[in-house]
Amino acid sequence: MRRSTLKVQFCFAMGNPIEDYLECCTRTLLFARCSPPIIHRDVKSSNILLNDHMEAKISDFGISRNQVINETGVPPTAVVGTPGYIDPAYVESFSMTEQVDVYSFGVLLFEIVSGRPPIFESLPSKQTISIINWVKSSVLCGNIDDIIDPSLHGQYNVESVWKVVDVALSCVKIPALKRPRMSQVYQDLKEAMEVETSELLNSY
Repeated sequence: MRRSTLKVQFCFAMGNPIEDYLECCTRTLLFARCSPPIIHRDVKSSNILLNDHMEAKISDFGISRNQVINETGVPPTAVVGTPGYIDPAYVESFSMTEQVDVYSFGVLLFEIVSGRPPIFESLPSKQTISIINWVKSSVLCGNIDDIIDPSLHGQYNVESVWKVVDVALSCVKIPALKRPRMSQVYQDLKEAMEVETSELLNSY
């Protein structure tokens, strides 16, 4: 079985419909439903493995923590993760809760919608900006078209994309207490997928 990652799919613009990517993301949330809960701490597109059928599985649990152990053990003294995906609240307090992964997952959703990495250079100024600030700027102007990956070639439902963007924005809220639980993110994404799938079926 040939394997790839979600990041590779983005880089080579495979042209998969957005519902495929949403399905991948929804499947990766299954790790958060473990008992006791696991805090992955490095949720990102290159850690999501895909097979030939675009079935996803999250990988690299090397720096993950059991939430129960984390709540009763010695607090960490170093931040781990990937720049662009790291929760600012985690950087400030070293507090490792589910919200650390919720934040990273929000960044991942922005990647899916836009096809851009979490940190990139804007043109023509070549200033380094975060995908979060870039998306927020467009959303404030009410313009969602500017942030949608052009490789989708307009093959998406605007209502569904707005739903995904809303979910992502809720995931990266500051303070972390304002963010949804991973279970709510899972449910909201399923609703977005249903909108996208029904649009696809109605087009035939």
